[in-house]
Amino acid sequence: MCNVNRIDLCRFYNGEASFPQSLEYKSPLAFLFWEAESLFINRKGTDFEQELIKQYFDSGLDYNNKTLPLPLLAALFAVFCKGSDCDLHQSAIYFEINFLPQYLNLSENE
Repeated sequence: MCNVNRIDLCRFYNGEASFPQSLEYKSPLAFLFWEAESLFINRKGTDFEQELIKQYFDSGLDYNNKTLPLPLLAALFAVFCKGSDCDLHQSAIYFEINFLPQYLNLSENE
């Protein structure tokens, strides 16, 4: 998947060098979503992307969400975990219950 195809999947990131403040109206989590999509675009095919995917699976999450590509899910999870003081498995629970549904609902309604 090339960067052009990947960017078509993004709801917040459009290639900007820094977070556009105008996105804040979309969600209280807009910056985190933008940051994850930035990783998804700019770290494509790197060892770092593979580490994010490994962390995603190490947390106990599986890839049963066919609406988003695995690298994007892994980037969303990594950004969510960055601000969490929970262990990896507890973070996975909160990610599935709260963070991911907020992102998916925004994606469906945009």
